Amino acid sequence: MKKIFLVVVLLGGMGIVATYHYADAQLLPRIITQTFRPQYEQLLIQDWLKYQNLIQQLEIPRLNTEKIDLSSSAGREKFKQNYVKYAKLIIDANNQNIARIRQATFATESYRNIQSLDMQTLTIMNQLFQDNVIDYYARHGDTQTFLREPALKIETVSKYQAQQVEIKVLEQLRILAIKKDRRLRHIDADLFSDWLDYSILEHQLYPRDAQWDTLGNLQKLSQRTEYDDVRELQAYQALQPRTATFKKIQQLNVQSIQSNLQIFADFKQPTNAQQALENIKALNKTMQQQDFKTGIELSNQLTAEQQRINKQMVLQLSQALL
Repeated sequence: MKKIFLVVVLLGGMGIVATYHYADAQLLPRIITQTFRPQYEQLLIQDWLKYQNLIQQLEIPRLNTEKIDLSSSAGREKFKQNYVKYAKLIIDANNQNIARIRQATFATESYRNIQSLDMQTLTIMNQLFQDNVIDYYARHGDTQTFLREPALKIETVSKYQAQQVEIKVLEQLRILAIKKDRRLRHIDADLFSDWLDYSILEHQLYPRDAQWDTLGNLQKLSQRTEYDDVRELQAYQALQPRTATFKKIQQLNVQSIQSNLQIFADFKQPTNAQQALENIKALNKTMQQQDFKTGIELSNQLTAEQQRINKQMVLQLSQALL
């Protein structure tokens, strides 16, 4: 038995030497790397699934949405008290989420970093609400506005890193699908392929920023033009979904963008403060129109359908790969 093993090892070594001799000099490092990468890629996929399941379990506080008349002192006081209650609900939910995130175990450094950043974001957000709403109201009988930038800076890094890792995971899942990996045999192949195509396209269209930039973000919003909507419209139209589910999602995307183009057709890029003010007034008027409400309804339908299919895919992939 040992002799057979020795022969196999020698032949394997000769094969690598021959490959290195006749092929590109960079090929040998690639062959050696591929021997160890499957385990890392498997761990990355598993961590991604754990993270997706974790996100779905995070607590979202139920908030009171009652309308309050702010024209009276009693109404304004009730609004402040509700805001304090809202802050306490946020802090309580964040504490529960921090505990859930801390309990999660990830095998890869990428997701351990994201895990740490997410906890930092929630901790800072809690401190902001505690200092500026709860404690401030206790001392002054009032609340004060505050910038969430300290938390947003860390959250931006987390979301950027999460997107970069997810792109790698989706690419690896596509390879598994092409290879017809037997672990995926219970997942609808066409639905899985459509979901991968759509998810990768979304990342291409909406890349995350690597760091928070307040002025840069405002400039992006102000510089967005009709061309951006048209580019996204063409990208969604170019998709060739095989399943009814993603044909519906494609249709909702196209209708939503076409609705935006129609609603904001008369809006021009402001070149001065007066034009910007006129745009704001026009926007307030537009928001009351039925076309705008229809556009919001389309967007809500799209979000609900995306969440449903993402949850389904994560569940099926978890059953197959975890």
